[in-house]
Amino acid sequence: MSERSWRWRLLAWAPVMTLLLLALAYVWKTSLPTVALATPAETSTPMRTLTLTGQGSVQVAPDVAWVRVGVYTEADRAQDAVNQNSRIVEQVLQAVRRAGVTEEDIQTSRYQLQHREERDRDGRLLRRYFVVQHELTLTVRDLEAVGQVLDAALTAGANRVYDVSFGVIEPQKVLQAARVQAVQDALQQAQAVAQAAGVTLDGIQSITMGAYTPPRLYEALAMEAAKSAPEVPITPGTLEFKATVTVVFRIRE
Repeated sequence: MSERSWRWRLLAWAPVMTLLLLALAYVWKTSLPTVALATPAETSTPMRTLTLTGQGSVQVAPDVAWVRVGVYTEADRAQDAVNQNSRIVEQVLQAVRRAGVTEEDIQTSRYQLQHREERDRDGRLLRRYFVVQHELTLTVRDLEAVGQVLDAALTAGANRVYDVSFGVIEPQKVLQAARVQAVQDALQQAQAVAQAAGVTLDGIQSITMGAYTPPRLYEALAMEAAKSAPEVPITPGTLEFKATVTVVFRIRE
């Protein structure tokens, strides 16, 4: 084979050899063990912290009430039970409207139609009948009218009284005041602990709010007692809003 032919063959194989060398270099590089280098943050001294939980409490008078009443009817035929219940509920609605409850403050919170049976001790069927229960939740914004509204509902035919509960229309405003107290409480604790331990507070790292459920006062009312009173006496009392916060303080010597 001539010298010229060998030169042409070498030139033809040159790109292929180059690609093979690059591939071998990549494989060799990726197969080397990875060495993790510590960052300055990892090698520095861990941050020292102090974690405390603060509590706050605010008492306020309620400014809204929820009255839950219902109408219970039963009949041998479902349609008769429904019709009778609807008629009485309409009377109750008219009565509570006259007592000052607005349309947007009246809500059907439960409506139920059930088929029931009565049997003797031996299991023999005595009666089949239908039951309708219509529960109304009335929002009363004038607390002095709560007894009047309840009396109007009972007089108009409501035969179920579940409870009366009291709350606040804008609970977030009261809760905010309780949370401010909770943060101040945590800060006072931190200052006392830091002084006792001989360290200095160096700012706040994080603040976590505790779980919160708006408080309600409930007054259960017996049906017979409610019916016997010309106007049911209602005592709203006070509501206590509680808040907790967990604060992480940074400390240094």
